[in-house]
Amino acid sequence: MDLKLRREAPVFKRCCFCIPLRRGLIGWGYAKLLLNILTICYIIFIMLLVFFFLPIKYISIYIAVVVSIMIDVAFTGLLIIACHKKNFKLLRISYIYSIVWLTLYMMFGAYGLTSGAIRMVSMWNYYKSHKFLIIDLVATSAFVFASMFLQVYVILLTRSEAIKLHNQSLEMQFVNNAAEAEARCVPAEQRKTEPYTDEKYSAPYTENGHDSSEHGVY
Repeated sequence: MDLKLRREAPVFKRCCFCIPLRRGLIGWGYAKLLLNILTICYIIFIMLLVFFFLPIKYISIYIAVVVSIMIDVAFTGLLIIACHKKNFKLLRISYIYSIVWLTLYMMFGAYGLTSGAIRMVSMWNYYKSHKFLIIDLVATSAFVFASMFLQVYVILLTRSEAIKLHNQSLEMQFVNNAAEAEARCVPAEQRKTEPYTDEKYSAPYTENGHDSSEHGVY
């Protein structure tokens, strides 16, 4: 199994320690899908209000944000479908996307916090009361770190569900192989009394239980 799912990491049995794992991921997917759609509608509404007053630079930033959210909507829908259908391959794609998204979010989050700290220092002398600047930086930092923590938790839940589906598929293959092997075992007494030809075997048997080919007994 690839995707590095075998590395040492916690494997969860339930979401939030009380909800079944798959249902928790489905619920999270629908909640995130709704939140993303509302965010897109809000950004488009703001853009329509101030479209003629914004420079091209800010308009391009808004468009890039909308496109990134739409991509996230597509992969969130993929996560929902994977959980509903218990599809390991789709869940694996969602797992990879979540890791890539977390990496990019950490990069942009670090850049945003650094820019915010620099802006706070540059505007420090222009404010008599510095509480607003400090509260703004603390609130932004708390939001960024909370989002990172939530994304890491969702990644671990997705990984746990993928491991669960993979183990179930291995168990089903083992059961099927065992059943097939049991079905192919024919007693010697039955071979002597009932002549037959089975396509699963390489050569037919005769009434005396011996192979009719030149190789002798099967």
